[in-house]
Amino acid sequence: MKYIKLSIITIVFILSSCGNKNKFLLPTTEIDSTALQFDTILGKQVDIDVVGAREIYSFDNLLFIESKDPKAFVKVYSLGNYDSIAELCAKGRASNEFINPRSVCKQLYKDGDHIMLLMFDNVDVQKTVDVTESIEKHYTVVSKSETSLTNETRGSSVYNNVTDEWFVNKRVSYIDPRDHIYFPPQFYFSKNGVEKEVPVISELMNFPEDSSYPLYVYEGDLRLKPDGSKISFTCYNMPYIYVFDANNKTGKAFHECGKLSYNDDYESDDVTDIDLFYLDACVTDDYIICVYGDGKQSEYDANKRPIIKFFNWDGKCLFGFYPDQRIYNIAYDDNAHKLIGLDVRTEKVYEYDVQEFLL
Repeated sequence: MKYIKLSIITIVFILSSCGNKNKFLLPTTEIDSTALQFDTILGKQVDIDVVGAREIYSFDNLLFIESKDPKAFVKVYSLGNYDSIAELCAKGRASNEFINPRSVCKQLYKDGDHIMLLMFDNVDVQKTVDVTESIEKHYTVVSKSETSLTNETRGSSVYNNVTDEWFVNKRVSYIDPRDHIYFPPQFYFSKNGVEKEVPVISELMNFPEDSSYPLYVYEGDLRLKPDGSKISFTCYNMPYIYVFDANNKTGKAFHECGKLSYNDDYESDDVTDIDLFYLDACVTDDYIICVYGDGKQSEYDANKRPIIKFFNWDGKCLFGFYPDQRIYNIAYDDNAHKLIGLDVRTEKVYEYDVQEFLL
């Protein structure tokens, strides 16, 4: 009888332990930026006219704007004076043309003296555009093209040219979306076919029955620190920033204090009015710069403006401001200390001088 009682107690303890285990595995630091004051900063409209502009990013002394223009999906400008320098990635089926291109996590890097732009195209094709040679020759030069992307990794990986490896976010997956059975995302380093996973999510949150929330709640943006030492992941619909160390192959997280966590239950039942947090990000060796929502989708549909937050790589929010325009896509001019934002609704570009915050 004593043996039976002990076994029952042991089973209850095991079940209790399983029920209480953390679903989110990264060491997490709570961040609180409520003490900071976010004032409205007036922007200056930039003299750039791009029809169908949908994305903006920068590298070195260049500004890139992705558009829906089939004659040139990518426009290149000079930072500072915003002179037009090149029009790249025309629509077509030739090796140096594109069907429906998007940048791979806004990623550019240098190969010697050449600036390289990573693009994915037509679902599973990844192409590397030699920007420097393209500018010199006045047509798009594709240095490498490969078909190796899957639905889970397309657009969710960054190439680290410093360590010559990929960092991959394998998104939430499923066998049949109609079953509403989903599998947790994975994050791993990959080099020469060898993968090193960084454990992040052990199991998904508890969601409303037959919900598609898992397809949204675990999405975010990967960005590579220019010196190649770290990768950030900013979550669209949860108040988290992850930082992965490329040298130690480890990760950590920063969570907005008092907000929903991945160990909680997700109780909302309206996927069309989901919470918004880190809507876009760009990084420098000093900052993770984020477009921060902190509101519902319906609020932004009704013209709510986000906050631009500047974090250091240790998760501390250093400063931020409200832009006077509804910008959701950002780039940063590290030399002039100007944030550049795109309002995709009006297709207008604005710059914001943040020099005063750095003094």
